[in-house]
Amino acid sequence: MVLFASTTCGSSSEAQGATAGERSSPRRGRPKVVRGRKGQGAWGKGFPQSKPIIIPPANIQFVADEEPAAPHRCPACKKPVPEPGLKYCHRCNEIIDSAKYVVALMIAALIEAYDEKKDAFRCFHSGVVLHRGDQNDPFYLVFDHFNPDEPRLVVCAAVINKMKGDLMNDEWRIVVPMLSDHMEKGSPFDQNCVKFVKWPERWEFPPSPGRALMAAPVPRPCRICKDQRGPGRKRYCERCARLIQGRAEGRTEKAVALVEALDWPTRKFRCVHCGVLVDDTTSKSPWSANFDHITPGEKRVVVSAAWVNQMKSYLTAGEFRAVLLGLTNYWRYGVPFDTSVVKSRAPLRR
Repeated sequence: MVLFASTTCGSSSEAQGATAGERSSPRRGRPKVVRGRKGQGAWGKGFPQSKPIIIPPANIQFVADEEPAAPHRCPACKKPVPEPGLKYCHRCNEIIDSAKYVVALMIAALIEAYDEKKDAFRCFHSGVVLHRGDQNDPFYLVFDHFNPDEPRLVVCAAVINKMKGDLMNDEWRIVVPMLSDHMEKGSPFDQNCVKFVKWPERWEFPPSPGRALMAAPVPRPCRICKDQRGPGRKRYCERCARLIQGRAEGRTEKAVALVEALDWPTRKFRCVHCGVLVDDTTSKSPWSANFDHITPGEKRVVVSAAWVNQMKSYLTAGEFRAVLLGLTNYWRYGVPFDTSVVKSRAPLRR
């Protein structure tokens, strides 16, 4: 161990214990070496023997070793960033670059959804672990507005985001359990449970055909609802004709669906999924009459309310029912959501 002392220490005390001949005269630019007498330390009598004390020049400065800087961590998942020029890890950087939202809002949503034990992000609505490999995976990670037209974002599965659509979060939490109870237990669905505040009025009935029709001498009943037909060789009344018009190859399936959904006492049509009378006078209401494919890709259709048809999206009837039951049990009892109930592939994302 080498001890350093200032030049002022050796001028008084060291000079008393050492003669002028025993001290080494320092040279210019070299450190001064002080040695004690035989049997004495360098500091004089009573101190133990020690190695020579090297007195460095006054212009030498000692700098303490600097501690290594802590690695920069990703603000979303708290993992070290591999490259110094990046702000986020590769996984979070890919998620942020693929979406078109405010970065701060996406970071807040990722922080809220991150599961440190699984090192993955969970769906805000279903609690399942999300994936980022295949974009057509029903449980592909996407961002969902907590409420439409509001800035807050949450991490969500693609299939759940498609089902929620334009519903407010409170409305979403009300209609899903109520619809599940109607399907599983037969409980009546309350049509006035939600107001559909953000429902977009983007659907309109196409104009009625304006071709000239021959007058019939005796009016005949509609083949669907048995109401009086209009003049000419029409098969259906004006209401039913407006509902089923469109491509010729799908009119027969639509007519069969209307017959199955007809409520004879009221002469109106009921939604097959929720059992509520649909609105056949307008196309801008969430309760307007729509046709839903029981299984996507097949010809058979059923009458459905517009918001239920939008919620079911590309799911089959069995998958739709299982997803509603899974969400209801997860919200009510904390039962983990079973991802195996969804087998359908989402349509290709653009």
